[in-house]
Amino acid sequence: MRVYIILVALFIGGSYAYNKYLGTINPLEGMLNVAQKHPDPEWSPRLEYWVAMVYYQKSDYGKSQEVFNRLLTDYPTTYYAPKALIRLSLSAQENRDWETAKDALARYVERFPEGKDSSMAKATLDKLKFEHP
Repeated sequence: MRVYIILVALFIGGSYAYNKYLGTINPLEGMLNVAQKHPDPEWSPRLEYWVAMVYYQKSDYGKSQEVFNRLLTDYPTTYYAPKALIRLSLSAQENRDWETAKDALARYVERFPEGKDSSMAKATLDKLKFEHP
């Protein structure tokens, strides 16, 4: 029993220190805070992309859009930029933010005309322009 109490106390203390250092209780926000405080072009874009994907998977499309936009603003030429533009459009479509969805697809088509998703992006952009002029 004593060992259990010690482990719980250590866990609570560690959680307090972790939250105090990161300034948040949400671990996803904590990771984004670390990426913002210590930007690194090698790992920060990857971290932001996957945090945005977690928000997307949790159906928090507004937060997903926010993080994808931050990624594209901070690291516009990263390896993750094409994927982020497609996912930004999908998040925006889920939010019924048609202008952002169309803008993300138009940026993809303009910047990556030979990208692996270019034909899908063009078709989806045409569909959105037709359905939501």
